[in-house]
Amino acid sequence: MSKRNEKALFHIQDNDCPMYVAAPDYPTALRLWEAEMRAHGEYADGEPVPPPYGITRICEASEFLPEPWDPTSLDLVEHLRRQSQFSLRTFGPGTRTVGIADHIEKELREVREAASTAANAELSGALDRSHRDDLLTEWIDVAILAFDGAWRTGASPEEIVLALKAKQAKNEARKWPDWRSADPNRAIEHDRTAEGGVS
Repeated sequence: MSKRNEKALFHIQDNDCPMYVAAPDYPTALRLWEAEMRAHGEYADGEPVPPPYGITRICEASEFLPEPWDPTSLDLVEHLRRQSQFSLRTFGPGTRTVGIADHIEKELREVREAASTAANAELSGALDRSHRDDLLTEWIDVAILAFDGAWRTGASPEEIVLALKAKQAKNEARKWPDWRSADPNRAIEHDRTAEGGVS
């Protein structure tokens, strides 16, 4: 067994820098977390790092981490395949379009609530990473649900990725108004006159 496969995945709970760490044991996971805190300028060299308020062993890293593990990389096709298998087992078959759309609407309300909380914290000078992480989590919930709806149309993971890339390229080729003159609280729409109203 390789050294990497001897590692487990730990979740470090901390208001300033929560993260997942692959390590062989708890002490090593804490040392890696402390090094990451220092690398991000949270604490100077020699300055003691207060312990996190929690650390949980999630599972063996070899259960789902690719070889070699790179936390900045993601095979989207493989991720979608894994997500669809989980979703099918957990939520059953079918398009579930209305149910998923309802869930997305719920998550979007939570996005707005998290954004409002972060904005109020910023005004009061109390904004920290936990507010950013809360907002990020809500957006990730929306993304996961969108992918769930996508595979339930009958599209394969490869087809979803191709559609994603094609739509991004299409958006980049469109004509957009100057964002500086747009209302930040309203959707910025592309110029539809050149496309005959195509979305």
